[in-house]
Amino acid sequence: MGFIKNSLRGVAYGNGVTAFLRVAIGLLFMWSGGAKMIDPAGFGKIIGFYGILPERLLPYAAATLPSIELLAGALLSVGYRIKPAALITASLLVIFIAAITLNLARGERFDCGCFDLARFGISETIGPGVIARDAALLAVALVLYRAKKHVASIEAVCERIRLREL
Repeated sequence: MGFIKNSLRGVAYGNGVTAFLRVAIGLLFMWSGGAKMIDPAGFGKIIGFYGILPERLLPYAAATLPSIELLAGALLSVGYRIKPAALITASLLVIFIAAITLNLARGERFDCGCFDLARFGISETIGPGVIARDAALLAVALVLYRAKKHVASIEAVCERIRLREL
């Protein structure tokens, strides 16, 4: 029991597990944003399936959303401006979960357009599994936001340099 408690404290403070999660979710969001940037028109159609935005805004959302995902993912991966990047990632995930939940309540079923996994034969049809996956990613983003330190990051290197100069 003490081992688990100490491990959770380490994650909350920031350790190797936190660093792994940060890089993993960062790469995942970079993959997601990059895949959507390849086909903005196709991604715009997927956004249209959600029925949330007016049609005239779809091209702007299809261009902007992947850029935000890519930037937040890159910042998390290298460990720079981690708190803002984790907050942006968490905010995106809350929006995604709400949009998927709304469409499930409407009885809709379509590919969520999240990670372009259909090319690998993996279904991403909106449903409880996609919500659970996004909720788990949201939990990771919140852990990253709350962590006190981030090992193996640009921020950690900058802090070490700053401390040496004192």
